[in-house]
Amino acid sequence: ADQMEKIIIKLLNDEKAAIRREQSLAKKRSQKNKKISGNFSKMKGKLNWPVNNSKVISKFGKNKTSLGAVIDNAGIDILTTKNNQVLAVLDGVVSMITFIRGFGNIIIIDHGDKFSTVYAMVENIQVSENEYVNEDSIIARVSTYEKNSKRGILHFEVWGNQKKLNPESWLKKRK
Repeated sequence: ADQMEKIIIKLLNDEKAAIRREQSLAKKRSQKNKKISGNFSKMKGKLNWPVNNSKVISKFGKNKTSLGAVIDNAGIDILTTKNNQVLAVLDGVVSMITFIRGFGNIIIIDHGDKFSTVYAMVENIQVSENEYVNEDSIIARVSTYEKNSKRGILHFEVWGNQKKLNPESWLKKRK
C-alpha cells in the first residue's frame, strides 16, 4: 500500500506530465463539447460504480482484520465476479499502468483538476498510457484473487489534491 501511495504522489507531483494530461483532456473535452474544468469536483455522489453486480467488502480508512490487526485502506475493495468489466467512472487520460505486488495490475486515470482514480487487481487491460477514455469505457477486467475462483476483487481509490478520498462518497448511492 505504501508503494502504491508513493507512486501516486510521485505521479501527481510531476507537474510537466500533469500539464500535458490536462491539456490533452481539455482538447478532447472541447472536441466533445464537454465542460473543460471542474468535472470531477462536481460529481461527488454522482459517479457510476467501476463494476456492476458487486458489493464493498472493505471500506475506506482503518479496518480491523479477522486477526485483530488494523489496516488503513486507501480505497475500497469491491467483491464481484472474475472477468467482470471495469469501467472508467469519468472521462480522463490514462496517466499510468503498472504492476505492484499485492495489488496486481493498476490503472490510474487523471480526470483533471488534480483528481485521479485508481483501479487495481485488474487484467486484460484495454487501454494504454496517455490514452483518453470516456466515462463508462471498459478499461480492463477484474482478476481473480484465488486460484480457480469465480470471484474477483477490484481495489478502487479516489485521489484529489494529493489526498486519499473516500470513494463511496463519490459513487452513486446503491439501493
